[in-house]
Amino acid sequence: MIGIGIMILLYPETVVVSPEAKRQTTWEPPKLPEGCEKVYLLVGGNSVGYALKISKSGSFININGFQPVKWRIDSGRYYVDVDIALDKGPVKVRGSNISAQLPARWDMNCNSNALEIVTETGNPIYQVFYRRPDEAVVSGIFVYGRKAVVATDRGMISVPVNLQVAKAIEEFYDGSKSLGLTRIFKYPAWKYPGVFADDNEKR
Repeated sequence: MIGIGIMILLYPETVVVSPEAKRQTTWEPPKLPEGCEKVYLLVGGNSVGYALKISKSGSFININGFQPVKWRIDSGRYYVDVDIALDKGPVKVRGSNISAQLPARWDMNCNSNALEIVTETGNPIYQVFYRRPDEAVVSGIFVYGRKAVVATDRGMISVPVNLQVAKAIEEFYDGSKSLGLTRIFKYPAWKYPGVFADDNEKR
C-alpha cells in the first residue's frame, strides 16, 4: 500500500459560506447491522478490514503522524472523517458535523449512503460512498511529498506534478482536469437534497 496524504489547495477563490452549504451541515451514514464484527475501508482500490472487537476507531494510513482518512464507530454508525485543506483553512468532515466553509459556487450533497463535494464546474473532488453499512469507499485527490495521486474505487493514477503540486491540484478544481469520478448526486443541492444523479447527468 502506498503512503498517501490529502492536500487540496485553491488560489484565486475566496472561501465563503454559501447559502447552499448552510442548508446542509449534518450527515449520518447508514446504521450498522446488529452484531457487526468488522468494517471495511476502501481507498484507491486498496481495501482494509478492521475488527471491531480490537478497536472502534482507526486510520487508513499513518504518514509520520498525519492520518488523512480516519474512521470510527459512533452510536452504531460507521463514520469516515477527513480534512479538505484550502488556503483559508480546512473543510472538516466529522461524521454528523461538516464545515460549511466551501469556496463560492462549490456544492455539497449527501444522503445516508453517500457524501460528495463538487467544484463550481460540477467536478467531484471528494466522495465517500457506502456499498454496505459496513463498507465505505473513499475517493478524491491525495498527495504525498511532491507527487499527487487520483484515488477512485478503480485504483490510483499518478499525476506527475513535480514542484507544481499546488497548480496541478488547482487544475482539478477549475475543471481543466477530471478525477474520472462519476457524479453521485443531482445539483444544486438546495434543490435536490440527497437525490442521486440520473444516468444522463453523470460524468
